[in-house]
Order: sequence, then structure tokens, then C-alpha cells
Amino acid sequence: MRPYLLLILGSAILLSFFIVNSDSDPVDAEQTEISHSREALSDGPPAAGNAGQPEKSASTPQQQGLQSSREDPPTATLTPTAVPTATPTATPTPQPSPEVADLASTTNVLILGSDQRPNQPNWRTDVIILLMMNPDLGEAAIVSFPRDMYIDPIPGHLSNRINVIDYLGEMDAPGGGGPRLLIGILEDRLDIEIHNYIRFRFEGFENLIDALGGLRIHVDCYLYEVYPEEGIFLNLPPGEHLLSGEQALSYVRSRRSGGGDLERARRQQRVVWALRKQLVDQNLLPRAFALYDALRYSVDTDIGKWDTVKFARFGLSLGESDIKGLVLGPPDAMRPGWRQNMSVFIVNWDYIAEELRRIFD
Repeated sequence: MRPYLLLILGSAILLSFFIVNSDSDPVDAEQTEISHSREALSDGPPAAGNAGQPEKSASTPQQQGLQSSREDPPTATLTPTAVPTATPTATPTPQPSPEVADLASTTNVLILGSDQRPNQPNWRTDVIILLMMNPDLGEAAIVSFPRDMYIDPIPGHLSNRINVIDYLGEMDAPGGGGPRLLIGILEDRLDIEIHNYIRFRFEGFENLIDALGGLRIHVDCYLYEVYPEEGIFLNLPPGEHLLSGEQALSYVRSRRSGGGDLERARRQQRVVWALRKQLVDQNLLPRAFALYDALRYSVDTDIGKWDTVKFARFGLSLGESDIKGLVLGPPDAMRPGWRQNMSVFIVNWDYIAEELRRIFD
């Protein structure tokens, strides 16, 4: 592949993955936290009735009409008298309900990031993001799925966390079976179509940051985590930092610094924004070969080159106000639970599906 085409590919991948909604704090501006409870399982002692079931409420538009009055039939002993006529009032004009954006014109791309390495027999996918692009509205949304979401069932396998599905599917059908298995599950649960996927390995992310000369990012609070067995090395005081590839990878993978899996998803979206900003601000042509080397062995996608160009142009055309960020989490979209000796999130798929359906309202 020619370097300039790879540059376009790399830019499109990054512009697809590295999109969020605000410079100062991309997640807090519009963030909604959600979850899923496909099964109505209680995680404590069984309760009577429908305890543990997500409540559903149906709302109907306010009904307005005219009341009619009845008069008793006259009797022979009574003289009829005139009844005052009420002054008619105008009937309020019904207001149309807000239109829901047509998701048929939305292109959805599943973005997966895993810790897969050549010497590892298995791996986990800890970055799971749905990128939704609506060219008719000129808007995009990035939706982060927590890695601990419990999927029951997984076709052909026992129920498990969502972050093992890519590995299971790839073992069944090497060469894209992992993303296809996860896409099928999400399409079935959320009643949407997912058109493409991008899958990257963390080592490629690390190499990419180094090829760009580091990642400039603002750290809100002190972060200190050292877990050599997981490849996490963090020692960051609050303030502006230029992170190396190794530091940036630790920053997006850490989840023990408070907030757990959901805070990690927020940090991932902050990294998304910082990288997008650098890609837009920098002249990347002199680094085309470095980007090529960083990406060619660590990115797998089914996006063709012309769609790549189209997505890149669309990403570059968006302003900050055109992009929404959504991190799914408790209490509405999911609730903490315990399955198969694992701490997991029990998901309310119907709630998430409705949130996605209205994401461009």
C-alpha cells in the first residue's frame, strides 16, 4: 500500500476512534450512564413479586376533549328556563412530538482494542466503542461499553463478560470471527445494524503514540498505579503531560484509580479527543512512514479504502458541538451483579436501545 493511502487509512481509523464531544472534559458535558438487564435475576436474596425487574412505564400524550352535559327530561309541573350558554374557548393545538432521528441513515462502526500479543494464547478486549456517524445531520456519537457487561447467552459458548467475545469468536472462525460474533450479539440486542469494525492491538496504540511524538493530555487528579503483570505503570500528578506510548496505554487501561471500569471508559474518551486534536493540528505527512509502521501489523478492519476516505472527510468536517459522548453504566442501563464467581454488570438492553435510537435528538 502506498504511504499516502496508509496515512489516509490511519487518519480515518484515528478520526473514527478518537472522537468525543468537548475539549475541557468531553464526557461530563453530555454524558449519560446506562446498563442492561435482559434477565430479571436478583443478585441478593430473592424478593417477592417482580423485584429485580427493570421497571417500564408507558407515557401517553395528554388527552383533551369537550365535555357534554345531560339535561333531565322536563316534567309537566316545571316551566323551562333559559340556560346560559358557556362562552366557547379555543381548543389547544396539539404540538407534534419531537422527531427521532432516522438511524437508517447512520453508519455504525464497532471499534475494539485488545491486549492480544504474539506470545499470548488468549486475550481480552477492554476497549469496546460504537461510533455512530449520521451524515444527513452532520453529527456523530461515540458510545463506550464497559468490559464487564454480562452477555447471556453467547452463541456456541457459555455466558461470560463481553470482553472475551472477540477471542471466542476468533477461535471459532479466524480472520474476523471475533468482531462478527460481537456485532451479531449487539445487533440482536440493540436492534441496530453495525456496518464495519476496526480492531487494534494495544501494542499498535503504544507505537502510534510514540510515532506522533507523544500524547498531550490534561490529568485532573493524581494517578499512581504500578502493576507490572498487567503492563500498567502510572505516576502522574495533576496537570498537563506529554505521555509516551507506554504511559498513554497505562492511562487508558487503568481502572483502580477510582471509578473502576466506568472511569476508565471516560479516560479512553479523553484520550480519543486529545489524539483527534493532535491529528488535526499536526502536519502528518512527514510522519507517514512512521504511522505506516505503527499501524500495519496491529490494525484489522473490514473498511474499504473509499469508505476510509469518506469517513476521514466526515470526521474532519465535524465541530465539537457536532459530536456526542456516551458512557454506558449504572443505574439505568445496567446494575452490578455476580455471575459465575465474577463481578459483572447485568444489562438493560431495552434501555440502551432506546438511548441509541434517540442519541441524535
